[in-house]
Amino acid sequence: MLRSLHIENIAVIKSCDIEFSQGFIVLSGETGAGKSIIIDSLNLLLGAKADKELIRTGESGCMVSGLFGLLSDSTVAILTSSGITPDAEGNIFIQRSFTLDGRSNIRINGRAVNLAILKNISHGLVSIHGQSDTGALLDATKHLELLDIYANNGELRQQYLEAFWELEEFRERLEDMKKRENDRERMKEILEYQIKDIDSHKLVDGEEEGLLEKRIKLRNSERIS
Repeated sequence: MLRSLHIENIAVIKSCDIEFSQGFIVLSGETGAGKSIIIDSLNLLLGAKADKELIRTGESGCMVSGLFGLLSDSTVAILTSSGITPDAEGNIFIQRSFTLDGRSNIRINGRAVNLAILKNISHGLVSIHGQSDTGALLDATKHLELLDIYANNGELRQQYLEAFWELEEFRERLEDMKKRENDRERMKEILEYQIKDIDSHKLVDGEEEGLLEKRIKLRNSERIS
């Protein structure tokens, strides 16, 4: 869930802080009250395209940040796979900013991430419902999660996720072992070829010294003559 939202220099908003309570949230008001600006700001935080037209007139850039809690198991799993850990209270802090010259910055708990990671976790953070907008219900990636919630499979699903990530770790280790084995086989083939190449010349003890002596004579053949 979204616990708080901070907006800077977006549309007509200079600076705004909004605190949210747990549960269903409704944004209401007359046309022009600023509801769409809040939604646009939240969508930016969830991975929407950064449009320079959103930057407040006269400003060089804008920023929006939000504190999210009560994260789903799937969201935590995605964060963990990206090297990001929620804080002690299970929250994550997302901050996104961009400027008129095209520079953009996205951070989760202070760590820089790309837009793909932000979009990947955003589906589990907020569900926005508006006119003709069914939000997460149309997102195929959420259907299994909704089914698990309906079936009360939370504990079983967590056990599966733990087993799955352990399996992935073993797969990575196995691939690493296979790669090292292949490298050893290639090195073995190279060494065997070099040994055969050396053996094919039928070298004998003292041959190098004799060749060196012959080279000296050849180099000095004119003087010797």
